[in-house]
Amino acid sequence: MASRLLGRYACLLFRASFQTPTAACLPPLGAGSAEVLRTQGWARVTERLMCDGRTITKETPFPNMPTRTQLDELVEKAAVPEDILLAWAEHGQNGNQAANALMKWTQLVLRTKGKFKAQQPELMMDSRLLDMMDTLSRQVSGVWNGNLVSVLRTLWIMGVPSTHSVLNSIQTEVLWRVRRLTYKQLGFLADWGAGRKGQQDVAIVNAAIKQLELRWTEIADAKTVSVLISNGQRMSPILIDRLEDKVLELKTSVGGKQNVNCCP
Repeated sequence: MASRLLGRYACLLFRASFQTPTAACLPPLGAGSAEVLRTQGWARVTERLMCDGRTITKETPFPNMPTRTQLDELVEKAAVPEDILLAWAEHGQNGNQAANALMKWTQLVLRTKGKFKAQQPELMMDSRLLDMMDTLSRQVSGVWNGNLVSVLRTLWIMGVPSTHSVLNSIQTEVLWRVRRLTYKQLGFLADWGAGRKGQQDVAIVNAAIKQLELRWTEIADAKTVSVLISNGQRMSPILIDRLEDKVLELKTSVGGKQNVNCCP
């Protein structure tokens, strides 16, 4: 309130200065032209800022996207799991890269060798893979949210035991960040974690569902609603009711064109 009154007073004062005799506005004899320009310029800036009720703030530059590394290129082009391990051994650096590499390695193992349960124990004991997982565990705080959620699923697929340090680190970090995850990431956790029996896994799923209950109005796509409703046995009655309301809202907003499957 005080700032608005001060701004209005400055505006009136500035306008009144134009109604005074011209001589009163002239600078004293001997003042240079540069000084006159500075004085007039400052008056205009001050009047504009005070009238608008704004303050001078330092603009924050838009953050640059991280530079694409050679490891990123090699991971993207990898055709077999060994390609990932070789690339990591030569170019691996941080936790976020370790998450990306581990996810791609797991995809290639499933594609080329089938399920992890059928693999030889030495597959999980490769020193390069262990170093990748150790880096991920130690630098988990630097892993992006999307990668963090996806690499948790990767560890579930790999069948990493609940006592493993890397799984514990990822689980703890997910629980720590759960309020900062997007509704889609929360939906993935609730979906992928359905049926998990581990204490930390159950805690993660419950925390994700709780956040969805609080932030259900953020949900804006039919796919997420459908996935959540299909796992209705894990959802609370409150969330199910709200998801059903969201179905109606989405159908109404698009004229009924979106195909939302409400049935599990």
